[in-house]
Amino acid sequence: MMKANPFVAKLIGKHTKLLTKIKENGVLLNNAVKNLFDKKGFCNSGSGQKLLKNIKQLECEAKAYELENIQLRDSLSKLKKQLELQIRGNQPGNQEPQLLDKQHGCERRESDRKLVTKGTAKRPAPRPSYKEVKKPRQQLDRDYSPAVRGKNIKLGLTGLRNLGNTCYMNSILQCLSNTTPLVEYCTSDRFKSHINSDNQTKGQVIEEVAAILKKLWTAKFKSVACNDLWHIVGQFGESFRGSAQQDAHEFLTLLIDFLQSDVQTMLVDPRTDRMITPAKTAWNEFTKCKESFILQLFYGQLKSTIKCRVCATDSRRYEVFSSLSLDLPPNADVCDLKECLDMYFGSGGVEGWNCPGCRKKCDAFKKLDVSVLPPVLVIQIKRFWPSPQAGGGYEKKKTLVHFPLEDLDMQPYVAPLEFELRPDIPKKYRLYGVSNHFGSIGSGHYKALCKSPVYDSWFQFNDQIVEAVDMSAVVSRAAYILFYTCLPRKPLDG
Repeated sequence: MMKANPFVAKLIGKHTKLLTKIKENGVLLNNAVKNLFDKKGFCNSGSGQKLLKNIKQLECEAKAYELENIQLRDSLSKLKKQLELQIRGNQPGNQEPQLLDKQHGCERRESDRKLVTKGTAKRPAPRPSYKEVKKPRQQLDRDYSPAVRGKNIKLGLTGLRNLGNTCYMNSILQCLSNTTPLVEYCTSDRFKSHINSDNQTKGQVIEEVAAILKKLWTAKFKSVACNDLWHIVGQFGESFRGSAQQDAHEFLTLLIDFLQSDVQTMLVDPRTDRMITPAKTAWNEFTKCKESFILQLFYGQLKSTIKCRVCATDSRRYEVFSSLSLDLPPNADVCDLKECLDMYFGSGGVEGWNCPGCRKKCDAFKKLDVSVLPPVLVIQIKRFWPSPQAGGGYEKKKTLVHFPLEDLDMQPYVAPLEFELRPDIPKKYRLYGVSNHFGSIGSGHYKALCKSPVYDSWFQFNDQIVEAVDMSAVVSRAAYILFYTCLPRKPLDG
């Protein structure tokens, strides 16, 4: 008769405890829902909002318990098969049991390594105590619950918990967390000397982003939650209040604008310029002669030219951008990013343009160029389009766009004969982040793929789960937002 395997007993014990925990969590969740809807007007009260947050946290924990239960069940299944093989091969002179034991030890070590990388807790996270979220300047302790600590966590590979359809926010934050200059600016507290106390957000957004980046780069947590950042963005961006699914690009655009405004305090004297060009004048009008680190990192400028076909008189307009939104070629199942860029910057005809030279309406052509390239170039692939088949709604295009991981050449799209504001910026970019959207417009999920500046390899950030991926997985039909940089590689060492 075989002796009871202590490892099996331990797994069965953990499995039983976990099932009990799931059951208790379900009872708490049901009671919370019942309490929420039994009281008239309770949903709109402060206590109702607090209870709603508790429900979201319980749902988040339930997902974590479910993941761990699946892993334990898989471990038991593998061990069962190995024991069956061991029993069949347990004869004198048979070396198969020893080989199986060795194989099992290797699998256990590999499983432990994956648990550390993925950020999946080996035991249920302790139930956090919930507090009313206050403004960051009024609080000493930020709310990162449910945060899961761990050992041997690698730098920059901490996951972000889903607070209820916040995968769009998590995906963008992980891409920003792998933007080396931004991480250095925030984690070194350099931003604190540039806080703008006269704008709408009064520095609160960049304070919260800096706090999250610091947590992601402590190498102490498998996962954390950005409750306070979510609260602050929702406070100033009405469309991001509540737990409804949101668009990652809209969130990114709003977040970058908030960050730029929070530190826009660097005064620039235009009188010191040797040459004031129309492009520089338009830039100063946009910035009001106040620059910021965020502005210099993420923002560029476009030049739109309309030229008369009769007298060649032209009109130029300049517009600042923080991302380029590229259309997909119509009816194309596969295309190249260069095709999308050529379409975006291509020339087109304009009928009935009021030509100031001819002083009448004339035919003209319109051309778009880049007059200022940003060090970090963000490109959105416009996958969501109005569709008659969707009853006036939107549908998602799943076109496969081939985009380069290295050497994206933007030189062909730079305005000729334009005195550039940043002449030292290289024109070739390398990819370091992708925000992917899976599913449909009504029921989708966001994940991030980022190239770690520490390990120089690609990782997938799926909310709280972080895992290494092969470079071949980067280009896919799910690619939605691309993060490029022309800055030289500079590893973060924590």
